Amino acid sequence: MRPLRLALIGVAAGLAAAWAGYRAFDLVSPKPNPLVSDASEPAVDPATLQFDTLAGDRRAITDWTANYLVVNFWGTWCAPCMREVPVFIRLQERLQDRGVQFLGVAIDDREAVQKYLTTVAINYPVLLGEQQALQLNRQLGNDHGALPFTVVLDENRDVIHRQLGEWHEADAERFLLGLGSGIQR
Repeated sequence: MRPLRLALIGVAAGLAAAWAGYRAFDLVSPKPNPLVSDASEPAVDPATLQFDTLAGDRRAITDWTANYLVVNFWGTWCAPCMREVPVFIRLQERLQDRGVQFLGVAIDDREAVQKYLTTVAINYPVLLGEQQALQLNRQLGNDHGALPFTVVLDENRDVIHRQLGEWHEADAERFLLGLGSGIQR
């Protein structure tokens, strides 16, 4: 009986690992660009992707003209997000003169973000996303709505990278510097 039980546990563990691997691949595999028209769903016009600043102004994604826009969806209540923010602060400092602009879209309320910003000096724009940002997350390929979630947009504002979960500094920098001619060295 013991060998059969061990075999069943092994099969169950193997199936669980296979499912986890499939889901991980599915999360990072290329998805259709939501900013481009697709017959199955309406296109998202980049000019309509507008969020409030902490000052209450509306800003569109197209307001930033850097070669590459790194859009990070985060929340003050999200521990991995809080580990990632200092990484993006350092990367913004190192890469801002190379055509890379980070942009934080907080899926949070204004008061929580303002309080957080009294303790951390973020050197890139922070916008308030709320419900609209959750919908955009799904359109950009984050089917689970998990945070942090980061997308990299090229100069045409096409999605060229999706990162679900914490993006570690070395990996992010390697990816961004590897983009080629759009990054000024």
